[in-house]
Amino acid sequence: MEIVLVEWVDSRNSETGWLAKSHAKEFGLLAHCSTVGFVLNKDDEKVVLAFTDAGEVVNSVFAIPKSCILSIQKLVPDVV
Repeated sequence: MEIVLVEWVDSRNSETGWLAKSHAKEFGLLAHCSTVGFVLNKDDEKVVLAFTDAGEVVNSVFAIPKSCILSIQKLVPDVV
């Protein structure tokens, strides 16, 4: 199964509580994320990864919308 590094952006919210409007207007930074996983599926809408591959089963399946993806890099594992 292909292993990839996906660089992507996610929405972000403020900490709980009140914010001054002047601070809230400048809040618009997105969360820049890096995720590594095994590719289960790619389509026009999303990339679906699994964090663990155990043969016939996978764990921690995660979908990233294509509109959020900045780049995808194929990784080559070291052979021990």
